Amino acid sequence: APQAAGPLDSGPARLGAVRPDWDARRYARAFDTVHGLIGAGDIYQANLTFPLNLEASGTPQALYAALRAVQPVRFGALIEAEGLPAILSRSPELFFRTDAEGTIETRPMKGTQPRSDDPAEDARRRYFLQSDEKNRAENLMIVDLL
Repeated sequence: APQAAGPLDSGPARLGAVRPDWDARRYARAFDTVHGLIGAGDIYQANLTFPLNLEASGTPQALYAALRAVQPVRFGALIEAEGLPAILSRSPELFFRTDAEGTIETRPMKGTQPRSDDPAEDARRRYFLQSDEKNRAENLMIVDLL
């Protein structure tokens, strides 16, 4: 079962220079494709990424510990499964977490505001989320996604 990421024995880890697989022209073509799909109404959101290459040495645990040291964000995961590449992830937002009872928790950043102990401030934040077009759209998209 997945475990919360705790302190890891880093050991030696090294990452070389990061090299993108795509040049600026290929990325621009992909961006134009996504923009066209949004304009046509085929999609309304996309996460456009591109492949990177780098040399790495060390165990997945050591690499994850090194990543944690340079990306001090709240959430992360190291996933290892026999016969598959390790997945190392760091993020300021929680996509999802489950517990033993099957409860699913999410903590998206877009389209959200932190709660306030002050009722007036809490009401102001709620109104902002309801009335601000950009934040309302982001909130609806993340709710649809989740």
